[in-house]
Amino acid sequence: MKRTIFVVWIFFISVFFTVPCSGKDYKKLGTAGMKFLDIDPNARSTAMGGASNSICNDASSMFLNPAGLAFVPNIDFSFCYNSWIADINQYAFGAAVNLNKIGLGWLGGTLGASLLYIDNGEMIRTEYLPMFDDYYEYPDPYTIEEWVAGIAYARSVTDRFSFGGHLRYAVQDLGSTLIWRAVEDTTVTVENRLSPVVLDFGTIYYTGFKDLRLSMSFRNFSQEVIYVRDKFELPISMRIGVAMNVFKMSNQSLMIAIDAVHPRDYTERIHLGAEYLFHGLALRAGYKFNYDEENFSAGFGINKDIGGSVLKIDYAFTSFGIFNSVQKFSIGFSF
Repeated sequence: MKRTIFVVWIFFISVFFTVPCSGKDYKKLGTAGMKFLDIDPNARSTAMGGASNSICNDASSMFLNPAGLAFVPNIDFSFCYNSWIADINQYAFGAAVNLNKIGLGWLGGTLGASLLYIDNGEMIRTEYLPMFDDYYEYPDPYTIEEWVAGIAYARSVTDRFSFGGHLRYAVQDLGSTLIWRAVEDTTVTVENRLSPVVLDFGTIYYTGFKDLRLSMSFRNFSQEVIYVRDKFELPISMRIGVAMNVFKMSNQSLMIAIDAVHPRDYTERIHLGAEYLFHGLALRAGYKFNYDEENFSAGFGINKDIGGSVLKIDYAFTSFGIFNSVQKFSIGFSF
């Protein structure tokens, strides 16, 4: 088993570093749609610069690396509010239960459910009408519907190797569009609504050297989708991560995590993060390399033991260039 896992890891690392690029300055911009699927919905992960592929261990793992669900011992809930750029708000909810907890231990593993919703607010909508060579402004406010819901399953195959999958149903509704057909000199109304099925998959492997762990995940796999005549893919990405506590004592520790990201619509990126734990307080910082606007992030977390249950509260701040900053709040509860 260990040899098989090692061979698989060598294969994926080789694929990651040998994927051909069309040029150093070619960033593949605009080659993926439904980008709301790519926004990190977790304050702890964000505070660590998105270097979270190897450190997942609760219900929020479904949005990061589904293999992390395997480390949920009982029942876990997570919620995140994200005050995103351009007055956009993101809400994410996750729930996970270890099947041993509900008498289904013979199935093994952990089962999870997730929901992510994007509130884009109201906008003024205008549309170009070629038959009149003019623009029409709709009288009512316009909203975009974006959400995704899914179920996940993860399991530890050995005491070192875990895997998980997350199957989601995503919806993006941009409303209707009036299209003029010049040949027939007629207009037709087209509904711009997509609802693809999305798959995430991941693994986490503990090497046996202290608590050094390696991870791999694929996110947002789906069939190609189309609006009218424009085809595009979802923001598919492959991530390879590594994390380890560089020192650990009875009441404090320092973890370093690094993720290498190969996205569908950009060149390769690096996420670097650190987390210092002292009793129940966590201080975090991170940096994203090869981003146009995002870079430095920081935050903190509090873990409070309440009669055998654990309450987790996390906050993250991200410097976002011309968009100033982004703030996220997460709450988790396990019992």
